[in-house]
Amino acid sequence: ILKNEEIKYIMDKINEIFTIYEDMYVINKEKTLLLDKLREEKRSSKKINILNDKILEQIASIRVLLRHIHGEVLSGSDNLNGVYNAFQTAFSATIWSILENPRDLCILSFFCKKIRKIINRSEELKAFMLQNCNNKIPEVKVFSNDAQNLPIDDNVIDLIITSPPYVNAMDYHKMHKYSLFFLDLDFDNFRKREIGA
Repeated sequence: ILKNEEIKYIMDKINEIFTIYEDMYVINKEKTLLLDKLREEKRSSKKINILNDKILEQIASIRVLLRHIHGEVLSGSDNLNGVYNAFQTAFSATIWSILENPRDLCILSFFCKKIRKIINRSEELKAFMLQNCNNKIPEVKVFSNDAQNLPIDDNVIDLIITSPPYVNAMDYHKMHKYSLFFLDLDFDNFRKREIGA
């Protein structure tokens, strides 16, 4: 659940992305890095070839913004990890949409819609929890680990949420390779650790 100050921060950053997009020096520098990275990785395919200059410039703007936020996270700015994760999620969904359904769309507007959707879902979850948890938001701890080795006591869990892998039905690493690529995440490590096809 995003806190009010996190939502304000997100809205400020959404406005900042359009300023970044107008700074052609920054955008061209990032676009050059992206093109070099694409050549190095040799992951060129028909899907990547649909990325024209305008799309690459907008992707570059989002990447610059993500780097700014990540820098603030690393410097310890008021626990912005949730905010950074929200932006990464919106960016991944944006990349997925561009490549799966190429059309003439404003990538920045689409990205901002995804961010707003994350905020709305967070607000809906907060309202639900307040309504159903004696007007308090319970403490939530998220563990991402092997369930057999979690550092928790017995009989203390109230809820488990999973997103089950569909073994042999989906190649998750193939589905997300471009999002991983543009987010500068390790595709090969993801592929090795994948549970699924």
